[in-house]
Amino acid sequence: MTVFSLEQVLHPQSIAVVGASDSGSGSGFLSSLIDFNFKGEIYPVNPKYAKVMGIKAYPTVRDVPGPVDYVISAAPAAQVPQILMDCADKGVKGIHLFTARFSETGRQDAIDLEREVIRLTKESGIRVIGPNCVNHH
Repeated sequence: MTVFSLEQVLHPQSIAVVGASDSGSGSGFLSSLIDFNFKGEIYPVNPKYAKVMGIKAYPTVRDVPGPVDYVISAAPAAQVPQILMDCADKGVKGIHLFTARFSETGRQDAIDLEREVIRLTKESGIRVIGPNCVNHH
């Protein structure tokens, strides 16, 4: 049996916030990390912005120059499979999906999307919180 360490998930040295922005759902996670003086590296990820809250932003997790231990995703559900593939390539250990509209909708396409997310996380070994949970307020 493979033993997985949760150290990088529980005590990350670097966090990327996918969907980070100066306002909206991604802003709360980023501002909380800043307000609570997170001691590690913080990487806003959003292809629409060069900077978010004064911090250099990156178009994807793959584009972040340093290692990323943990990802908080405030991106739409349809983007999650690509985000997970980017995270797997980057060596991310954990992801928090603050993303709704999966199987709880009852729609078959959303159920299929959630199954794909589960498959990708199992293949990559990325630990997952969510989807559709843990509000930042």
